[in-house]
Amino acid sequence: MKNSHCTTAGVLENGFFTVNIPSSETVEKTDYCGTVSGNKVDKSEIFESFYDEAGNAPMIKECPVNYLCKVIQTIPVFDFTMFLGEIVAAYGDEECLENGRPNALKVKPTVLMDSGYFDLNNRVGSIFKACKGSR
Repeated sequence: MKNSHCTTAGVLENGFFTVNIPSSETVEKTDYCGTVSGNKVDKSEIFESFYDEAGNAPMIKECPVNYLCKVIQTIPVFDFTMFLGEIVAAYGDEECLENGRPNALKVKPTVLMDSGYFDLNNRVGSIFKACKGSR
């Protein structure tokens, strides 16, 4: 994360960060939050947030999957800080879970790639099976 970002200061202060997996339904809000500086615009009201019991770091309620991570190492890289974290808690919308685990087709995660947002609405292969014919 860039050292001048508000989120970087919060992670350094609290020692925790979250990874929130946005669904395709939140593309507009997600794009806005990712392209506007928190130093210029208060983004705290764009999504509804919630906290774990200890209040360690905010998570986004509209995201179907959230991971709370404790910082275990910081690595300075020029004017950025890379945070390595350990997942200490995971949260998920009940409707997106199958046997207590997130189902990717129900989560509808959004991926930013090639200047566009994509959802994963179809399974195109399975791990350790998709490459069998290429060995």
